[in-house]
Amino acid sequence: MKKLRFRGRSPFQKIEVYDERAGGRRVRRLFLDSFEHSAVDLDHPGRPVWIYTDFVSLAALFNPDPERVLIAGLGGGVMPLRLRRGHPRATIEAVELDPGVVSVAARYFGVKEGPRLKIHTGDACRFLAGSGRIFDLIVLDVFKRKGGELLTPSPFLSAGFFRTVREHLSRDGVLVFNLMGRLRGKAGATLAVIRKLEKVFPQVYLFPIFLKKAPDLSEERNIMIVCTMDPKRLGARAIMRRAKRLAGRRAASFRRLPEYAENYLSFATTAAVP
Repeated sequence: MKKLRFRGRSPFQKIEVYDERAGGRRVRRLFLDSFEHSAVDLDHPGRPVWIYTDFVSLAALFNPDPERVLIAGLGGGVMPLRLRRGHPRATIEAVELDPGVVSVAARYFGVKEGPRLKIHTGDACRFLAGSGRIFDLIVLDVFKRKGGELLTPSPFLSAGFFRTVREHLSRDGVLVFNLMGRLRGKAGATLAVIRKLEKVFPQVYLFPIFLKKAPDLSEERNIMIVCTMDPKRLGARAIMRRAKRLAGRRAASFRRLPEYAENYLSFATTAAVP
């Protein structure tokens, strides 16, 4: 049974926070314009409710120790908190367009600024374009309701924006882009984004998120797209070796990394996309 904790409207959207029991867990959920954007286990905040938030750990396969991190999109703050657990020495900056979301994240999800977490209110595209800083990891986790769908806003899908991202990445920098899309069937829009990324970044890796064998890639799902500056491409075996090594070294934060990396083995290269 859902219990309403907050309901309000910002200049951008309707904001709601609910508590409920789900599978024996006490879960707090953030809804923006009636779409769920974040969920936190109240008893075990470090345990992911949505598996996609844990997939951000894939960035560590390509840069295990980022010092400077930028996240576009705050929501309930699940992504910056996940990254802070995995990289406690990193300085993280998050950019959120809606001040109402920033306020709710602080009050109901415990996401507050500190020595290693800075929250900016504003347009993330403009923020990055106007920033003189270089980042080791940039995470794009931005969605907006359009009709009955939850989509990445178009400014975050342009080749110009991707070039701006590249200009603000360090030599070992990594982009992690959480994109809702399809890789089979009606996949035209998704493939167009991938092709733009391939023209900007030396390497583009696809990690479609699924937890079952032989998934139907024509279904819409979260796809973690990882882009790197490395001129040399990592093969599937090398990715798995790195995943196992990280899981052994940092069991608490990366214990499921080999499982997630297997998704790449099931869909090894962008060349496999028709």
